[in-house]
Amino acid sequence: MGFMGIWAMAAPAEALTERPDMGFDNIWDNDGLGIAITGLSIVFVALTLISIFIALLPRVLETFAFLLPAEHPTHAPVVRRTADNEKIAVAVGFVLHEMNSKQS
Repeated sequence: MGFMGIWAMAAPAEALTERPDMGFDNIWDNDGLGIAITGLSIVFVALTLISIFIALLPRVLETFAFLLPAEHPTHAPVVRRTADNEKIAVAVGFVLHEMNSKQS
C-alpha cells in the first residue's frame, strides 16, 4: 500500500477533495498571531542570552584564570635573517630569468 492509500485511510474524504483556504483568516481563526509572537519571543530571548554570554566570557575566564597553569614558552621564537630571504629571492629570479631566456 502506497503513501496515498495510507493518507486516504487517515484523512477524511473532504480533506482529499477540498483545497485548503488561503489567506489571513486562517491565521486569525487559529491563533496564528499568538504562535508567531511566541516563536519570535523565544528566538529573541535565546539570542539575547547568547550575546550576554559572549560578552561576559572574557571576565569569567579572567576570574577562573588561577585554575590554569601559567604559560611557559617551549622554545625561543624563530628569527629569520633577511640575508637568507635576499639570497632566496636572487636564486628564484635567476632561475626565472634562465627559463625565460631559453624560451625566447
